Amino acid sequence: MMRQRKYLKPISSVFIRDGEPLYPKDKDQNEMYPVVNNKETPLAQGYAYAYAKDASGKGKYPLDTNGNEIALSKIGVGGWHYAKDENGNAFYPKNKSGEEIVFGDYIRNKDGTFKFPLNREGDPKYDTDKHTNDQVYFIKADGSVNWGVDKNGNQRYAKRVNGDEYYPENRELACHHSGSPQYARTSDGKVIFPLDVELNESYIRDDTNGVPM
Repeated sequence: MMRQRKYLKPISSVFIRDGEPLYPKDKDQNEMYPVVNNKETPLAQGYAYAYAKDASGKGKYPLDTNGNEIALSKIGVGGWHYAKDENGNAFYPKNKSGEEIVFGDYIRNKDGTFKFPLNREGDPKYDTDKHTNDQVYFIKADGSVNWGVDKNGNQRYAKRVNGDEYYPENRELACHHSGSPQYARTSDGKVIFPLDVELNESYIRDDTNGVPM
């Protein structure tokens, strides 16, 4: 369903302080985008268009006429910049179906790793191979996997075009947010056992007690 923000009337007024335009606020101190011709219109502040923020300080994306959130552009230098939450962490805009969308570059986490966008089910969207359409892993400079993390904070395996998860070539294991390693699974939920160096199926062992999972 298309997401819309309801207004009693178009918001066309802005405020100026020290030469900079400011967003108007509602009674709860949430900033609002001016609405011009049924379109939420961002304000230019400095070298970029600025996001309106809610009362907590979290940025909010303007909506296009179809109900999709859109990222705002930088001025004069090209590219986009993402909105940030009240803690300063960038997050992706969503389309009207609830899927996170990339504008230009991936968001980087504070440790320098990429933050992959989530699909409407809340699973990470890895890049795909243009020949096979399989999702592909991004390997960091130290040889470890830059894991995609789902909406619950769990690392998730990349998927083949048929929906089956698969292990990365370095045999690294994805972990639950609690820290326990996880098996890859087929599209219908069956366990896929990892292969050892001799290409035999093997069990994952619990790091706390060494017992096979």
